[in-house]
Amino acid sequence: MKILVKFFTAFVLCLAVYLVYAGSLGVQELIAGGVIAFVGAIAVLNFFDVTTKVLNPFRWFWLILYIPVFIKEMIVANFHIAAIVLNPKLPINPHIVKGRMKLESPGARMLLANSITLTPGTLSIDMKDNEIEIHCVDGNLTAEQIMAPFEKHIKRIAD
Repeated sequence: MKILVKFFTAFVLCLAVYLVYAGSLGVQELIAGGVIAFVGAIAVLNFFDVTTKVLNPFRWFWLILYIPVFIKEMIVANFHIAAIVLNPKLPINPHIVKGRMKLESPGARMLLANSITLTPGTLSIDMKDNEIEIHCVDGNLTAEQIMAPFEKHIKRIAD
């Protein structure tokens, strides 16, 4: 029974991705998408642990709300790095900080690490259990300051 739930979840996700890329909900696209999603679900089933949590509409709602938060943090970080680079004294103080993540699932931790890496001036170096190492250009920032804007939103999406 568990394998059928995993297959159905993978099938729905593959079909949704196909239809988004196809840009149409015509009968031909639905049939072709169904066949491709069926094959894709079989292929994905053996490699990924797909669960029904992914289909929860509240998680998708929070993911959509996370996108503007992430963009805002990227813009703020861009201005911060620009101010450092344009300063004649170039006050760069690179260092590595370690912090404890409050996220439980591996997917949530991956989303946090990728969000940190995509933000200018920071780079996720390593993750072990609940701990993450972050390389930071600004010596005044702590790991908690870097993670805080992302963690509370990611917790709603993936945990």
